Amino acid sequence: MRRSQSVLGLVAVIAALLCTASASASTTYTSTETIPVPPASTYSGSGGGDGWGLALSSTSVYNVFHHSSVLTVACHLQATAEPCWSPETITDASGNEYATSGQPGLWLDQTTGHLYVYATRLSDETGGVVCIATNEAATNTDPFCGFTALTGAGEAANVGISAISGPAVVGQRWYAFNYYSGAGVTGDKNKLLCFNLTTFTACASQPFSVTPSTGNDLDGSYPPPAVTAIGNQVIVPLNLIEGPPEAEKEVHELGCLNGTTQSACSGTWPVLREENYDSSAGAAYPLLTSAGALTGFCLPFGSLPCYTSAGASTTTPTGMASAITQTSGWNGPAATLGPRVYVPNGNTDQVDCYDASTNESCTNFPRSFSNLGLLYTVNPDPARPTCLWVNSDDGGGQIQNFDAYTGGTCGEGVIRVLASHLITGGAACTPGSYVSLQVTSPSVNTYTSGTVSFEDGDGNPIPGASDVSLNGAGTANLAGLNLNTATGLPQFVISLVGEKNAVGSVVVKLTWNGNGTYNPSCLNGGDYVALGDSYSSGEGTEIYEAGTAQKGDECHRSTFSYPFQSELALSFFSQRFSFHACSGAIIHDLEHTFAADHKGANPGEAYPQLHWLNTHTSLVTLTIGGNNAHFAEVIKNCYLNSIGLLSIPCQILDNSLVSNAISNMGVNSSGNHESLAQAYMKIAKLAPNATVLVLGYPRFFPAKPPLLCGTGDLGSQFTLGQMDWINQEERTMDDTIEKAVSATLNPHIRYLEDYEAFRGHERCEAEPYLNGIKVTHEQVGSFHPNSKGQAALAKIVEKAAG
Repeated sequence: MRRSQSVLGLVAVIAALLCTASASASTTYTSTETIPVPPASTYSGSGGGDGWGLALSSTSVYNVFHHSSVLTVACHLQATAEPCWSPETITDASGNEYATSGQPGLWLDQTTGHLYVYATRLSDETGGVVCIATNEAATNTDPFCGFTALTGAGEAANVGISAISGPAVVGQRWYAFNYYSGAGVTGDKNKLLCFNLTTFTACASQPFSVTPSTGNDLDGSYPPPAVTAIGNQVIVPLNLIEGPPEAEKEVHELGCLNGTTQSACSGTWPVLREENYDSSAGAAYPLLTSAGALTGFCLPFGSLPCYTSAGASTTTPTGMASAITQTSGWNGPAATLGPRVYVPNGNTDQVDCYDASTNESCTNFPRSFSNLGLLYTVNPDPARPTCLWVNSDDGGGQIQNFDAYTGGTCGEGVIRVLASHLITGGAACTPGSYVSLQVTSPSVNTYTSGTVSFEDGDGNPIPGASDVSLNGAGTANLAGLNLNTATGLPQFVISLVGEKNAVGSVVVKLTWNGNGTYNPSCLNGGDYVALGDSYSSGEGTEIYEAGTAQKGDECHRSTFSYPFQSELALSFFSQRFSFHACSGAIIHDLEHTFAADHKGANPGEAYPQLHWLNTHTSLVTLTIGGNNAHFAEVIKNCYLNSIGLLSIPCQILDNSLVSNAISNMGVNSSGNHESLAQAYMKIAKLAPNATVLVLGYPRFFPAKPPLLCGTGDLGSQFTLGQMDWINQEERTMDDTIEKAVSATLNPHIRYLEDYEAFRGHERCEAEPYLNGIKVTHEQVGSFHPNSKGQAALAKIVEKAAG
């Protein structure tokens, strides 16, 4: 049964549609997935450019020509394998050209259609990331949308092409090694570069060193090191030259960076090796348990040496050598599905597969290919979890795809749905029971009957789980079935019989019961979108993401902010975290781009904050309203009064201004004022599957302030009267936010009480979680949480969401 390719597939949608807590403290989740129509199986290269890695939307496949002095991008339609448009050369507005490396991996923003690739600007030998607007490519012959420099000028090697390695993703960060032969670990050379896939800017504090030595020269091997991400670790093979010329020696090691904490990996790193693995074989691949849990990694080299996550040598599984053989130095990272590891092998032009649950080669593998030469990479399909793609050097079928279980054509035969594509793994998210699986499209009147069978995470039938027929609503009743297995979450295999028309895209809805209260991070694929003002962006922590602390964009987004800390704690790092809180934001700015008509203007933000919400979103957090209430102006006037530059006390000067502003922003809007309640309802409408957590503002001063309080620069001191008034207005503000949340009558919009979040740590206490007045830089960060304050807010969010 081959599903029709006549209609372009929809974007894969994995979104929670309903969650309601029951009296027994269990929670019912419902998650929907749209599986696009099957793609064509073989694609020829375009204009002689083969590329290395691939990027896929639900309808197109992209590749960038590799080892080239001119960045060129190609596109094919998945349904027909025909080109979307002729290959296009990318230059900036000044005509600068960008060289690609031998291993240019790609990352596609599914929301905007922007394609990103590591490259070197040839005019000044600067390494970084180029943006390509694929949604403009059909009408724009040079759809350049920006270059983010990650090195200084002259710090990226230019050998006619770029020497930057293939990239590796850890959470929302994209790493690549800036290989520079003979230079040692100096400046930006021979360090890991980092690009943030949420802010699309340089990661704070990058680049990062992965070897303790700063003086060793790299030996000039080619291609560059085969970098890969193993869990949250970025593994970099290095071949170093130590000592003076008359007594130099080679040192072979594996460097490691924890891509989450951006610090050295824990354990015995770097790993020293006797043999030169660098450039002799492809990227390391994961070492898994029979249930698919990560324990370390192995090298596709020689006897396949394996290591724990701590860098210690460990025994290579006995059946691995018969499943995986040494790969080419051009080969990229492996792909995994449950306990299976799929390794690209350019030496044999096949994909090897090792099954950790059986300790042998996967059934139907290795998967060999014809009409291609020097297979480079195996690439997962974000819209079709069981479809894998390969790219290669030459042949009439340089790009091909195959089914990960049968090795046959993607989308041919039964419809396979992976519960792991809908539910986050881990004990806390494992379903207590399953309720139903419904085929919502195609409709039941387009086929005569249908059944669902059940397999474990490795594709084997689950003992005792008999097939279930679809009823008149296209629903299979799963009640009473024990579907959790030792090899992970189950797979649902759907067979439709007697189709009246060719089946195109398929939409399925899974309902299950979890344990405990609702946890949005249990929805695999659900996005966490952080919105709001400076209290959510992290202003005041002093360290900001590149591009958010400059003229034109002063959003001041920080890795110390509570959203950034919460996304790690809630395990959203394995999904999509979208961070768009911005200093100076008012309620109006949630729905509109920053205008130049108010003080907090940040015209550098391309889209309004609500732009980033959709049905994928499962969690939203925000603080908003403080700028509408003129709190920054209040603090400024209190400060000026405290140092004698303003004669009228702030509590008298600003009382009416603040009180009126707060009263006008709550439930009902008046005039040009925006309503908090209306803003929350717009968020819920745009993200109907999300929990929306609304924070207030922590109290600035102790509940019983002292007579005087030193508040920062130039010896300013706030009086008891000023502090009491400010505390009172903050309480009123938080009460207004809480009432606005209640007025929405939406149980998924929740107010988080944080007025006393800094109790014992307000200003004037021994260890304040709040900055005082900062005269420099126009008082940026004044009376904003410091890193400890943001950590306290993160705990409140994590408790509510987790």
